[in-house]
Amino acid sequence: MPRWLPRPGGQRLAVLLPGELRCLERSRAWLEALRQHADLFICTTGTYAKAAASLHPMGLAVVEQDSELLRAESNLAVGSMRQWHKLAVCMRLMRQREARSGRLYRQVLKLRSDYFVLQPNSLLQELKELAHDPEAGLVGASDKVFAGSRDRMLLLEGFWECISGHYLDLRPQHWPVNVAPILAGDDSAKWYGLGFPQGLIGRPATVADLRRTLINGGAELARALASSWQPGETIHSLFPGHPRFPSEVAFARFLNFNAIPMRETSGLRGFLYSDRS
Repeated sequence: MPRWLPRPGGQRLAVLLPGELRCLERSRAWLEALRQHADLFICTTGTYAKAAASLHPMGLAVVEQDSELLRAESNLAVGSMRQWHKLAVCMRLMRQREARSGRLYRQVLKLRSDYFVLQPNSLLQELKELAHDPEAGLVGASDKVFAGSRDRMLLLEGFWECISGHYLDLRPQHWPVNVAPILAGDDSAKWYGLGFPQGLIGRPATVADLRRTLINGGAELARALASSWQPGETIHSLFPGHPRFPSEVAFARFLNFNAIPMRETSGLRGFLYSDRS
C-alpha cells in the first residue's frame, strides 16, 4: 500500500476511470488508497458493472444500461474511439457532481485499471506542484494515463464530439503543426506521429533527430509548418498508427491544436499489463 501525501491544494482530486476494468484486482489497493484524496468517476461496460460499483465511485455509468450511451458506441468506424466516448461521459459525471456540490475540482486524473504505476507514492506531490505552475500542460504517458488542471482536461470532453468529423481518416496535409507546444513538452505524447512535410524537415531517423530538426529550424521552420502545405507533399512520420484513427496520434494532435504541452512525470510512469486481455 503506497504512502499517500496530503491532497493537492487542500482540494479533492477527480479521478476518471473510463473503459473496461481489466486487471482491477491488481490495481484495487491503489485505487482505494487514492480514494482517500479523490472522487472516482467511472464509465464502463456491463461486464464490469459489478466490479465498478465495488469501488464506490462518486459517479458511475454503464454503457449497456443507458440506451443513449449504447447508441453512441454502436457502429463506430474504429474500436479505439470508444475510450474517448467513455472519457467524455466520465467528465460529464464529474460536472454533474460539481453542480450538486457547488465546488469545482482543481485537477483531474485519467487512469486505467490495467496500468501498473511504478512510483504511485510521488503522484500527489507532483500534482500539487503542477497546480502551482500556470504554464503547465498535461503530465502522463500518452493517452493511457494523464492529468492536468480541470480546465485543461475538460477540453478533452469535446475531443469525442469532433473525432468523426476531424480526426477520422485525417490527412496531415490538412492540419499544420504548432511547434511551440512540442518543444515545451517531451516525448510522452506521440507528437512525432503527426506527420511532417518531408520537403521541410527531410527524413529524420529518430524522434531525437526530429526534435533537433525543429529546434535548429527556429522561427522560420515553425512558420512554415504552421502554414498550408503543398497538397502533394510527401509526409514523414515516426509513429503512423492505425490508418483510419491512430488514437495516440489523434490525442497528440488535439493537444497540439490547443497548444497544450505534455510531459512525463514519475508518479504516472509505468506500463500496461501484458496479459490484460
